[in-house]
Amino acid sequence: MKPQKIKSYQLLILEVISLAILFVNESFFININNTIYIIILTIGVTLSTNVLAAYISDKYKNNDLNDIAAKNFVVLKSCQDYGLINIQKEFPLDSEEIQNDFVDSKNVYIIMNDAKRFISDNTLLIEKRLKKKKNSTTLILQDLNQTDVMDSLTRKNGHAENPNYYKDKIRDVIDYHIKDLKKKCDNTHKFLFYLNPNYNTLAILLTDNYAMYSIYRIAPGKTEVPHFIFKNGCSEYDLVKRDVEKIIQMSKLQN
Repeated sequence: MKPQKIKSYQLLILEVISLAILFVNESFFININNTIYIIILTIGVTLSTNVLAAYISDKYKNNDLNDIAAKNFVVLKSCQDYGLINIQKEFPLDSEEIQNDFVDSKNVYIIMNDAKRFISDNTLLIEKRLKKKKNSTTLILQDLNQTDVMDSLTRKNGHAENPNYYKDKIRDVIDYHIKDLKKKCDNTHKFLFYLNPNYNTLAILLTDNYAMYSIYRIAPGKTEVPHFIFKNGCSEYDLVKRDVEKIIQMSKLQN
């Protein structure tokens, strides 16, 4: 005689019974030998786990779990393929893991319009990195001598009344922040500073293990933008790194 298959509702009843065993008040067993209590608890855990697994297997008997994930979690699958691990409001330098990676990476690349806020907000962390021996840090800003880029950047960000706004801002970063950072840099740490003559569409922070970038809004004004974090070993990290290498080739190394 062929054994009857347990139905889904029967599995659910068994799951309820097993959970009841798990969550019953310990005082119920106060007069029972401790060994017996542990045995009963073990039975509850085992039964609950096995029943739940059987229920999932019965419910999805005609579907591979990977297929289910692919159909129902398309966005998650795309994020995994690209290596996207997080989206933050800012570059996540408040994370201990990202901080350590930023400080200890053999090579770090920072590409921004003027980087004034980034440097001001992370001065101590940047100085800590620059004290690391034999590492390399590359900073790339917009070329303040590229008139068309400065004009476009100034108009786009709502400073048309002051045509020299970004030129003066970048000059201030060079004269104050960058000169000060160079003084605090270890003699064996390679600090490279470039000016990019092309218009930036992203702000990029690239370390040995992470590629991070934020978009720039099209309309004037400062608004919150997403900052995307990708891990090394996936396609987007490699594409960002390749993009950075091309930008360096097109940019002008400064003394």
